[in-house]
Amino acid sequence: MISVMTPLAETRKYDGTSYEGIGIEPDVYVSFDYSAFNSGKDARLDEAIAIIRAE
Repeated sequence: MISVMTPLAETRKYDGTSYEGIGIEPDVYVSFDYSAFNSGKDARLDEAIAIIRAE
């Protein structure tokens, strides 16, 4: 199986510089636990739901 990925858009900062290769810092950092995720638990989703419910 061959997979080809092509960019659809380029996101830029307000000053025109690209996020390419830099990324965007998250507002809330939640570590990722592969074993928990593989057993059906998603800490990132749980945190997002908690934040939404708190608003």
